Amino acid sequence: MRRNFGLELDAVLDLNTIFRRQGYTSTLGVKGAVAVVLGQRLTKSKRVTTSNWANPRLQDNQLLYAANDAYAALQVWQALQLPLASAPIHYRAAQGGAGPASGDTAASAA
Repeated sequence: MRRNFGLELDAVLDLNTIFRRQGYTSTLGVKGAVAVVLGQRLTKSKRVTTSNWANPRLQDNQLLYAANDAYAALQVWQALQLPLASAPIHYRAAQGGAGPASGDTAASAA
């Protein structure tokens, strides 16, 4: 993210790591995770999925797609009801060696 977009992420929760710990051998993605955990179907536009995400300015439908994806991942994480201490959250090394503040969380899907 830093190299491609100049973004620094403080914390990333990898849902795929959680599912691997549960015995899943293939990558689920957020669509699969929604089906497995929530028992619901997440519909994704093929046109938006295959659109050009490298444009410096994303279209409104791409922004909505990305927001829905992030929200769905958050819903999966919350439905799992796992203790935060056991979550595979990867933190950026902070200057001075400080860890995350208490209560900091982030969710993402492959």
